[in-house]
Amino acid sequence: MPRYDKETTPVVYSAVGIKAVSFSREAGMACIRMHWHDRMEFLRVRKGSMEVGYATQKGWLAEGEMMIVPPKMPHWAVAGEQGVEYDVLMFDVRSFYNETPFCQKMLPALFDGRAELEMRTADPQTVALFDAIHGAEPSLAVVGQIYEFMDRLLANHLISLRETASQSSARRIIDYIEEHFDTELNSAGLAAHFGYTEAHFCRKFKEATGLTPANYIRLYRLEQANTLLKEGELQISEIAAQCGFADANYFTRCFKKHFGKAPSKIKA
Repeated sequence: MPRYDKETTPVVYSAVGIKAVSFSREAGMACIRMHWHDRMEFLRVRKGSMEVGYATQKGWLAEGEMMIVPPKMPHWAVAGEQGVEYDVLMFDVRSFYNETPFCQKMLPALFDGRAELEMRTADPQTVALFDAIHGAEPSLAVVGQIYEFMDRLLANHLISLRETASQSSARRIIDYIEEHFDTELNSAGLAAHFGYTEAHFCRKFKEATGLTPANYIRLYRLEQANTLLKEGELQISEIAAQCGFADANYFTRCFKKHFGKAPSKIKA
């Protein structure tokens, strides 16, 4: 199992609603620790290779290939044997919603998980659009390229589009978890709340997210705890309790395993 280091760069979008960054990592280094977010994210390898994965899938990206990460999808990446240089493009699909019927139908499908996309691609036109957007100065032309990019994803990299999918149900459950993460949560209680048997609930949740409900809850709580630690206003024991960890020592063990360092090393 790869080690996942803490993400240190905050997401601040440009005037056209994107963030474009570039990185290099030595062999075996974590490029992205396992996490998830509301934005779409794309990784494009310029040199070397990286092992990537999301949900239950994993594989390798070679030079020129690109990884497509939908919103709310747990994902990770580790540099290959020769290291890796790569570019990252991020944007929140909701920033590009408008009143046209096509956008009202297709863009929410990208955001809420009803549009299942390929995990990786080397399609020259898709990669060329990525490069053009990544290297451009903010302008209305770039906004148009982002729409063109999303259209390309839907036209050439769409595996399936579900009108009523388990992903949509999973998103409602995830929203509930994120709203109530500081309370007592477990698979049995969540299953009962949403009207499922526990076995069916756990199976469908893992199919949609790649994680068990317990792992998802723990990872989300750790992400929230990390934010509170960086603010530096509360003691570690207080943060543990506020984030749903009844035992501060257990919280410390989980935190160190996930971030690679103890909470005391994060706290300002």
